[in-house]
Amino acid sequence: MTMGLLSLRVMATTRLLRLLRFEVWLVIALSMSAASLATTDSMSTSAFSDTMMSTTLSSQSTVINDFESASSIPFTTFQTEANQSQGVGSSDGVGRDGKIPIYLGGFFTLGGNWDGSGILPVVEMALEHVNNRPDLLADYELRMVWNDTQCDAGLGTKILFDQIFREPQKLMILGPACSTATQAVAGTAHYWNLVTMSYAAASSILSNRNKYPLFYRTYMPDSMYNPARVRLIKEYGWTRVATIHENHELFSLAIDNLLTLLRQANITIITSESFSENPRNQVENLKNQDAKIILANMYENMARRVFCEAYKQGLTGEGFVWFMIGWYSDGWYQVPDPDVTCTISQMKEAVEGSYYIATESLQLSPSKEAGITGLTAETYTKEIRQRLDSPRYANLNYTFNNLAPFGYDATWAVALMFNRSVEVLKNMTFKDGVPRRLENFTYEDKEMAQLFFRLLNETEFTGITGPVSFKSGDRVGITQIEQLQQGCTNDQFQIESVCLTLNTDIETWSVASSACSQLGDRTLFTPSLDAIEDLIDIVSEDGMTNTKWYIGLYVDSDGQFNDVSDSLNQSELQALTDSWSSSLTSGCMVIDLDQADEDGNLLIVDCNQTYPFICSQPTIFLEQRLGLYDTAGDVLDWNSRGIFWPGTGEPPLDSTPEVIIVIKEIYEGIDTYLYIILCIFACIGILFAVFFLAFNIKFRNQK
Repeated sequence: MTMGLLSLRVMATTRLLRLLRFEVWLVIALSMSAASLATTDSMSTSAFSDTMMSTTLSSQSTVINDFESASSIPFTTFQTEANQSQGVGSSDGVGRDGKIPIYLGGFFTLGGNWDGSGILPVVEMALEHVNNRPDLLADYELRMVWNDTQCDAGLGTKILFDQIFREPQKLMILGPACSTATQAVAGTAHYWNLVTMSYAAASSILSNRNKYPLFYRTYMPDSMYNPARVRLIKEYGWTRVATIHENHELFSLAIDNLLTLLRQANITIITSESFSENPRNQVENLKNQDAKIILANMYENMARRVFCEAYKQGLTGEGFVWFMIGWYSDGWYQVPDPDVTCTISQMKEAVEGSYYIATESLQLSPSKEAGITGLTAETYTKEIRQRLDSPRYANLNYTFNNLAPFGYDATWAVALMFNRSVEVLKNMTFKDGVPRRLENFTYEDKEMAQLFFRLLNETEFTGITGPVSFKSGDRVGITQIEQLQQGCTNDQFQIESVCLTLNTDIETWSVASSACSQLGDRTLFTPSLDAIEDLIDIVSEDGMTNTKWYIGLYVDSDGQFNDVSDSLNQSELQALTDSWSSSLTSGCMVIDLDQADEDGNLLIVDCNQTYPFICSQPTIFLEQRLGLYDTAGDVLDWNSRGIFWPGTGEPPLDSTPEVIIVIKEIYEGIDTYLYIILCIFACIGILFAVFFLAFNIKFRNQK
């Protein structure tokens, strides 16, 4: 069954359901949903336990699924309190400290085609922060009942029905993450007067107010990146480009908008290619059209296929510029993929050698000042990483997600809107004359839904992702310009070609060394003299009180220096040994970064003493932020990193230079004056010849 037919059936069904009794139309709706989902391969093997989580993750109680009789696909419903634990909470209408609980319906993606598991802990963290603020929702406790949509539209619709017809009453929908599931949920939820706030859906079709009248998002739609792309193309003087995209509504709409902007900017589109599975013919056409500047829109699994084919046909590396989507996962091109015929090393050569440029929504605000949330980007990153490592989440395999900050800001946008609604409702007159509070919202209350919608449109604040505001439901934000370059993650510091992690846990040297190794390709850091000064600056700017840190040097029983990081060669280690005191004893090295001594101090201590430690690893290829583009003001602000151009270091041309050989015949004669002189002598010679000829004829008989 096609998605269009499914959408029509769902729309028609939802209209009918509102007119029928609950028991009857619920069975009808889910029967149709189950029949549609039966054709979906990804759902045919899905099996979810119908479990409602209790106050802690380790304690669960099983309940009967209301839909189990109408569908063969059970799923899990979780209810979260914002009180340092995830659980069902009480359903007696009383929250913490006598507050009234109000609920959001949460839609997350823990599996399927995309792993968004790291967003859930961030939203739970935001709920805790909101509920701990005495100046927000003073009489209420904001809670959430959430489900895993698996990035599936059919399952998302089924979950929506479950959210609606199960207690407690939901005031809004938070999510889903994927555009396909969001289209299904947002296209149906408005019939129950539920405003939907997505934190990651990027499809441009969701901007259609006729189809999605109560939809908001904190993540910018993909079409909003196009002005930044066009600005970059104009910035480097390119006048001819090509596009290639996956045949998917999400990308097709964005490319259509891009083509319009390119034509308006008088930029020639030499070809616009699209594909469904195998991009070989389309990449070959790019080559035949001499495409050098290529703009691509597709999911990362398809991007692997495109880059593999481009590598085979010589369209990667020096001389080519690829514009990609910026929300791919780190190392996306190194994921083993049976549909990709290139090796991992070939994919690394193709992608890393191209240094592609990417655009996406600003993920973390560069500002050092905290907004209304009380967090800066740096403090947010530290807190969420600590949470992911905590016992509460450690065994759930939730992964750090770069889009999670949009979930945090989405939660705050909803909370701020509700907080303002409390005061507005006190003075609002409803058609039935009955005053209302937040807890009085029902799915038949169109007036309150319109109030929520209007107040969200007026909500403005500074969040983790920068300034947050909305225009017709879409996020008004800033586009982040990125490039695949060697660098470090957001929670690391880069010194030269090394990424440093400052671990404030107090450990012995051996434990510290093991802890670094457990983090992957990392060891204790051994700094050079220049790096010591940089370390002093890092510790100072970060506000750390620790001055002594374990590093990767130790002295063995023979009095010789050893380096676990292998950053010093044998001659350097021997020089260090020779320069040290003759009474050198075994022990481990700490570096004293006392700011009063800019040269730093290397101290040998007992290895069983405990200190914080510094882990290091080589820089890796990551999408590094180069600048920010403000669409509203057409302002492009570069940072100090700058774009790296492989090869010559200069921006490549947008076409292969043509070599034209022109043969021009030029007559080169003698000098004019010389010619005249020679002519005179020639004439004189002729005259002499005529004279002597006549003389010989006249006197020919004389001897």
